[in-house]
Amino acid sequence: MNNGKVAKLRDRSGQSLAELVLMSPVLLIMVFGIIEFGMAFQTHQTVTNVAREGARVSSLTDASDAGVREAVANRLRASGLNPEEAEIVLACDGEEGGLCTGPDRSGRSSWVSIAYPYKFFVMGGLSRLIGAGGEEFGVVALSARTIMVNE
Repeated sequence: MNNGKVAKLRDRSGQSLAELVLMSPVLLIMVFGIIEFGMAFQTHQTVTNVAREGARVSSLTDASDAGVREAVANRLRASGLNPEEAEIVLACDGEEGGLCTGPDRSGRSSWVSIAYPYKFFVMGGLSRLIGAGGEEFGVVALSARTIMVNE
């Protein structure tokens, strides 16, 4: 009689299922984290490319602040990002206030800086679920700056 009870205690037929149940939340968080960080990296690369395009347009002879802002907004829109959420700063030789203008603009540098908020979907929600963070938790500002010398 005692042998039957010991054999039943040593039965491990549900062990794999129990391990799967315990590890599946960790694996899901890892998978969604990899996906979200990949999407954030893609958005950062897009913001960097848009800043380069804006700086290229700003270095042309007939460049204007409005033209550069329009080019940046069009590239953001074409990339699937909302241009209204982007903060675009134009500077001449590092001084904010717009592009270099006038006859002495040749040889001076135009700066185009873009900051874009990226909202984490799963990871931001998960942090709220466990009670971490404040009002803007799960939002990261992705930024890029490109400097080009005017023609």
